[in-house]
Amino acid sequence: MDAWELGVQKHLASLPPAERKAFMAPATVDDCMVKIHAVRHRHRQIYHRLVEKLRPVIEPLQRFQGAIDVACQVSPSLMSPVWGPIRAVITLASDRIATLQTLSLFLERLVEPLKRFETYENVFGDNPTLRSAIGALYCDLIDFCTRTVRFYGKSSVRTIFGSFDREFREVSDNIRHHWTEIDIAANFVHITQASAIRKAEEERRQIQVRGDIQRWLSPATVSDDLAKYSAGCMEGSCDWFFYTDHCEALVSSPSSHAVRIVGRPGQGKTTLSAWIISRFLRKPHKQVLYFFCKASDPEKRQGIHVLRTLLSQILRLHEECYVPIEKWYQSSGRPVADSYSEICDALLNLLPRITQKPTLVIIDAIDECSEPQELITTLQKCQSMAPGPFHIILTSRDYPDLQPLFKFVDGTLSFPVKFTDDAIGRYVASRVSELDFAVGKGLSNEVARAVTRASDGLWLYARLALDELSQASSPSEVRRLSQSLPVGLRSLYNTMLSSSESRFTEVQIRIAQEIFIWIDGADYMPWWHFHSDDILEDNALTQLIQFANGGEEVFNPVRLIQKLCFPLLNVLYTTVNGESCPFAANFVHYSAEQYIQWTSDADTRLLPRVLQRRKLRRLYRGLTAAWYFTKSEDFRNVLQELRNDPYGNGVGAYFEMAYGMGDSWHMTSLPDNLSEDDKQAVTEVCGPLISYITTTECIGWAEAAILINYAGGFTNLLENVQKAVDILAGKDFDNTVPAWRDYVKARRIFFTDFTYILKVTGPGYNAWDRSSAVMPDGFEEREVATAILALGRRYKHYVDEAPKLTGLSGETIEAQDVTGKNSVTREWQRRRSSQEKFGHAG
Repeated sequence: MDAWELGVQKHLASLPPAERKAFMAPATVDDCMVKIHAVRHRHRQIYHRLVEKLRPVIEPLQRFQGAIDVACQVSPSLMSPVWGPIRAVITLASDRIATLQTLSLFLERLVEPLKRFETYENVFGDNPTLRSAIGALYCDLIDFCTRTVRFYGKSSVRTIFGSFDREFREVSDNIRHHWTEIDIAANFVHITQASAIRKAEEERRQIQVRGDIQRWLSPATVSDDLAKYSAGCMEGSCDWFFYTDHCEALVSSPSSHAVRIVGRPGQGKTTLSAWIISRFLRKPHKQVLYFFCKASDPEKRQGIHVLRTLLSQILRLHEECYVPIEKWYQSSGRPVADSYSEICDALLNLLPRITQKPTLVIIDAIDECSEPQELITTLQKCQSMAPGPFHIILTSRDYPDLQPLFKFVDGTLSFPVKFTDDAIGRYVASRVSELDFAVGKGLSNEVARAVTRASDGLWLYARLALDELSQASSPSEVRRLSQSLPVGLRSLYNTMLSSSESRFTEVQIRIAQEIFIWIDGADYMPWWHFHSDDILEDNALTQLIQFANGGEEVFNPVRLIQKLCFPLLNVLYTTVNGESCPFAANFVHYSAEQYIQWTSDADTRLLPRVLQRRKLRRLYRGLTAAWYFTKSEDFRNVLQELRNDPYGNGVGAYFEMAYGMGDSWHMTSLPDNLSEDDKQAVTEVCGPLISYITTTECIGWAEAAILINYAGGFTNLLENVQKAVDILAGKDFDNTVPAWRDYVKARRIFFTDFTYILKVTGPGYNAWDRSSAVMPDGFEEREVATAILALGRRYKHYVDEAPKLTGLSGETIEAQDVTGKNSVTREWQRRRSSQEKFGHAG
């Protein structure tokens, strides 16, 4: 109900029943004011004519009224009969004029407040006190309207002798009183709402700051890990942990307690960690912080990743801690907290502020953290700083070289053999019962016993073995495979890959070989590269498949990769640098990554065919990259985009291929223990690589590298070229393979020429360096050298226009002399923003 309706009801309540039935209230405030003005105006016109006629007589008499009154008192018998009626007329006329003037002035003064009160109602209409006050004034206004109509509705004589003060003073006083009350109420509401607005604004600011702090911390996606690993836990398989004395200490000990859980790769440490986390999260009397380390994930393998995530979890549990942590965020000045000491100090400063509720910290696979000692030292400091019990659970492999890291723990737990074997037995029996050959009970039991025995306590082995058995096409094949199960994960991987590739075509084998050559990005990509080290994205994967498939695309690359690279790789849909990636491939488990690394030095003849190129992977990467830079449609598009805009972002698979090629150029020797087949492979690969750098085939790559580095003012190309010159100069190389020797010679010439080209045209040199550069012997006779020099001169204007920039090596690159003609049109901000993305092309 609005204020006008309240006013109408209040006025009706004050009327007698008879008048209440007959009363017709105006519809709105405006209607009420219109009615008052109409009545006033009508009667003003009636009396205006009379007053105008009498004005010439009345005004002089008014001036002498006092003197005539005195004269009347002196001679009452003579003057009174004449002056009395005249004086009455003067008084009545003057009162009438005063009444109209008073009414007009009152209405004029009421117009602006009514507009203000209407605004109050619109703005503060939800406030009942203000709405009631405005309703009271509207009730007075209706009363005023009623009295005005009644006053001017009297007979002429009664109107003339009526009194404004008697009729209107009470209601006008009420209006002024309620008028004041409304302003007071509105002021109070304004103050209250302003306070509420300030409070809401502060709450919004806090939410914004909290979001900014969380983005600054960039916590890892450990909640996703927890859900994933918890889903893979078999019911009852981890119950043994709750029966240990260490678990009892973690639950009830008033002092801090630390325990280490050890196990072999694939034994279920991560699943156990997820199970423990889930169980303790259900206990309201404990606060749980956790992290899953993963060496192959660039966001989950450093100590700072762990601390940032733990700090983020503390803030979510204790929102009051955002206030003290804000000063660390404000003083950082960085978009992401990348200082270990800064985050460590913030965490240690925050811990004494949290409640004395027991805290449990669980770090899974801490041995996969790149700085485990530093992280463990920080956790020990946390134990001493926390106000209550600060319990720690760490899981790792049981490697002897890790033992010194865990001297501080109160005890070490291993997976109980009998309990684990029984749990794996139940898991295997359950899986076997779902397979096609389960109709034969004898065979099912035989397979279940064989897999359980071969698993030797490794859950991963049991799962992979059953995945392999599920591919069998007949009971006899199932029996044969179950009777010849390999020992250990490495042998199992070998067996599974060999079995799978027997069903592959030659093209499919070549595709698998390419993917396994390139999957370990940390082997050839720089550590500061913006991609994940061990994640191959769709751009690179598509090019590898096309190269192995004669340049043609395949219908369903995701399904093909899953088929060819099982059980080592997983195909996933992810985001890289905040951008959606259609698909990517990475290792399914750390043991798979270790296996791939082992194959790099293993005897080629003992490996499945899909892995036999791993020993010469650096040369094979160069061969793939040479194809990419000469025949790939993807690179042609990249090069055209760079020509149009060297500061743009369309890079395709350029960087993976550029660094793969660079890795082959930086080889100083061939691997040890090459078989004759390996040496023949070296000869076959070195031929195309020599042709690539001794002919104009490499011009496409050279132009792209020059555009990126010259436009960005980067010295990375120069550093990589100089590195090749240094490692190839003055050293003896393996002469057992003539083609390798020729490849070394070709690289020496190529990079010596390229160094000269960069000295005279590229970034990082001043005018004196350019003038003192010495052209290598035979330079002008080498077609590829002169062609690349022409490219350097064509794009040298980018170097001349470049501002002072800092390269990724940390050195300042001095700006060259600027002509001023074109520099004003360059988008330096885009250049700086692209530096992070392009400052690594070589």
